[in-house]
Amino acid sequence: AACSGHSLWQGITEMNSKIKVAAAVAFLCVVGLLGLRPASAAIEAPIAGTPDVWVGGLAAPRQTSHVLVELATDPASAGLAGRVDHIFGHWYRLYPAPSESIDALLTTEAANPAVLRVEPDYVMTADAAPDDPLYPRQWHMPQVQAEQAWDVTTGDGVIVAVLDSGVDPNGEDGFCHPLYAEYNVVGNSTLPGAALDDLNHGTHVAGTVAGCAGNATGVVGLAYDARLMAVKVLTNGSGSNADIAEGIVWATDNGAQVINMSLGSSCFSAWPSCSVGVVNDAIDYAAAHDVVIVVSAGNNNRAVLGFPGNHPEVIGVMATRYNQTRASYSNYGPAVDIAAPGGQTSQDQNNDGFPDGVLQETFVNNSSPHNFQYSYFQGTSMAAPHVTGAVALLRACAPEADRDAVRAALEGYALDLGQPGFDNTYGNGLLQTYDALAGLAYGTGRDPADHCAPTAEPPPCFTVSATADGPGVVLVDPPPNCDPDGEDPIELTAYDFGTVLTFTADPDPGNVFTGWSGDLGGDSPAQSLRVTRDLAVTAGFAPPPPEPTVAISLKTNGTAAGLAYADEDVLVDEPGQALTRLFIGADHGLGKKDINALAILDDGSLLISVDGPVKNLPGLSGIKIDDSDIVRYIPATGQFEWYFDGSDVGLTTAAEDIDAIALLPDGRLLLSTTGNVKVVGVSGQDEDVLVFTGVLGSEQTSGTFALYLDGSDLSTALSDIDGLDFAPGGMGGNGILYMSTDKKGIIGGETILGDDVFACHINTLGASSSCELIERVWSGQAEGMPAKANVDALDIN
Repeated sequence: AACSGHSLWQGITEMNSKIKVAAAVAFLCVVGLLGLRPASAAIEAPIAGTPDVWVGGLAAPRQTSHVLVELATDPASAGLAGRVDHIFGHWYRLYPAPSESIDALLTTEAANPAVLRVEPDYVMTADAAPDDPLYPRQWHMPQVQAEQAWDVTTGDGVIVAVLDSGVDPNGEDGFCHPLYAEYNVVGNSTLPGAALDDLNHGTHVAGTVAGCAGNATGVVGLAYDARLMAVKVLTNGSGSNADIAEGIVWATDNGAQVINMSLGSSCFSAWPSCSVGVVNDAIDYAAAHDVVIVVSAGNNNRAVLGFPGNHPEVIGVMATRYNQTRASYSNYGPAVDIAAPGGQTSQDQNNDGFPDGVLQETFVNNSSPHNFQYSYFQGTSMAAPHVTGAVALLRACAPEADRDAVRAALEGYALDLGQPGFDNTYGNGLLQTYDALAGLAYGTGRDPADHCAPTAEPPPCFTVSATADGPGVVLVDPPPNCDPDGEDPIELTAYDFGTVLTFTADPDPGNVFTGWSGDLGGDSPAQSLRVTRDLAVTAGFAPPPPEPTVAISLKTNGTAAGLAYADEDVLVDEPGQALTRLFIGADHGLGKKDINALAILDDGSLLISVDGPVKNLPGLSGIKIDDSDIVRYIPATGQFEWYFDGSDVGLTTAAEDIDAIALLPDGRLLLSTTGNVKVVGVSGQDEDVLVFTGVLGSEQTSGTFALYLDGSDLSTALSDIDGLDFAPGGMGGNGILYMSTDKKGIIGGETILGDDVFACHINTLGASSSCELIERVWSGQAEGMPAKANVDALDIN
């Protein structure tokens, strides 16, 4: 069995001695401490050296203007010397005399028999992120609701076993508590330091489970008050099945309540055909002793999980990246139970300037003594400890809940991703720690708002508003199931905690649904949402968008809708209007040179690239333009001018002829070539799009290329890109890329023909390209094009 691999992003790791990061807003654990009920009015003395911190009180600054008193009688009869303001009930603000201090007033009123309680009034601040300075880079913690969960519990009292390469607790950040126990299976030792990490993997994993928080240092772990049991079952990253089985049993016998195994062997088939008897029996032993076992899914990009992540008694965890889609390496399949952030270090989807890996403290591998740093790792190994930390929080909240109840809460309250309900990619969905914690608390008669204290009160009733913005209605199913006497059944509804609602957007006839906002997102008309708090959901409706005006040049001569055209012409199809010719190439010196690429600028001028050499264009007398160049045609003068000289920047082969162009709003040039392209810094195929940054608008072209879109990522059926345009906006807000292709193929679930224009609503770009949606936006055949017409160049307005 080998570690479920991770990769270390080398360029942004930071040595502890060099970190200088401003601290975030202080995190004050104050909620719930205000309700202290001293037996008498006697006030306790402040802790020496910290005048704002009171024994039995709050670690927060005190108001210096007044104290709070609860009176047994009215203020006039209580003998209070200072000014009194009523708050509510029997509570009042009491202000000191001009020469009296707050401490003196507290002492005086503590002896007043008419005063039931006297206490300072503390300054409250909003619960915010911990003061660990690198926490803002831990994008993965908010995604699993860490901050909301910390308001309830931090995992105190729960024992978590990390079966891995060991744990080194000696970093500057480390763990809030000493290791609970250590065991080196290979060395058969439980001495201090026996389970010291020799790889850096186990330390990173343990940090996500229970790294110290609130110490103004480094990063945080999810269950930072849990106690870690370090069980070393891997040496230099690998270990035997016997060692792993022994480690599972030892951890179980020594009090572990949850076991994390970010390790495994790859599989080509499902459990039990891909399994080992000794480990199966050890897992069954732990399960029989009520231990929750969390295992990484593996990093083979296969539709089967590795072993033991595929075992039915473990929680198998797949990995997501920042945008909550499957990380490219993560295994998936029917054995996946839940998803959690595992990161993708090759990307920066949140644009924070750092790779989207999981950030934790560990050490430089092979350093001796260990040289600690903060490192971005990726892998299902990084996803599993998020779930393990969540298990620790749930077990701390409801110690009486057995492993099945904990697992049911995690799976039942996960954020649904992918196909509705359970699916083979994300299992039950993305880990939502607080929702699972609150659901388990309510289910076991505990109050998450009171740190899981037992309560006889039923779960609260939550209100849900579902409103329509525009011409349409929102339907909600099921109907309200608590407070049945509530108001309008659609505008305001009432539901028990955990109810799964289906919202359906129904536009009025002739209108369209434009998307959800508020507490629900997405563009699918029917969406499900679990009630864990008050919710406000809005569906947008609007008249259908106007059809686009499409300018095209076709690959062959022909006739469309009664209009004869040549392949050097530009045609315009405007909604409700007859097809027209915007540009007649033969009249402007192109002869029979096919227009291969087209872009229309805001001033009406045309950028054109042709399929072969042409000389003596108007305005460019004596100059030969070839098929790797772009010229600009100015309608007002009928003249051409240089725009881009491809040979200046490495477009020199026949395959590197320009086949499609577009301009980005920032002035950069997009282009696709007729075949494979290789220029300085990047190479690509004819279905790829490159972006050029540099000097444009003259014969002297200079600049650099980068890969903009990897077309093969969109569909293996996407062949040569013939036409190209870009528009801002789109479903994901990253822009829309309009394209045409030279061959029929299924792209984004639609059969796209050579005379179609389709749109990619951009999700990600570069080496891992994806679209939120691919849709056909213009059909040549529907607009009267010949059956085998092929869009060779395009521009969308």
